[in-house]
Amino acid sequence: MNYVCFYFVASLDLNLSFFPIDSNKFTLKKYGEYIYGNIILFSTNVDPMTSISLGDILDFVNEGGNLIFATNGKVNDNLRLFAESLGAEFDNKGSRVIDHFSYSQELDTK
Repeated sequence: MNYVCFYFVASLDLNLSFFPIDSNKFTLKKYGEYIYGNIILFSTNVDPMTSISLGDILDFVNEGGNLIFATNGKVNDNLRLFAESLGAEFDNKGSRVIDHFSYSQELDTK
């Protein structure tokens, strides 16, 4: 995994922990208290999540935790429902977000 995108976050003197979404070592709480104040979740699928559920993450956010959530263009129905429960929604299947300031002319003209 390439952690280059997290160098800025680490430069803020924040402790970073990285876990695969299906890791049994990842837990949000210890002794009834949240271990983290912020979660960055990159997921294309919610099926393999074993140690926590989307409901656990939703509770974390509702109790004041911060979440950055990203996925790819293959958003499944479970992720759509999760996003809706957070007050966000994904566009229709097959839609894309295009950066018109920093783009590839080769890809944009196809």
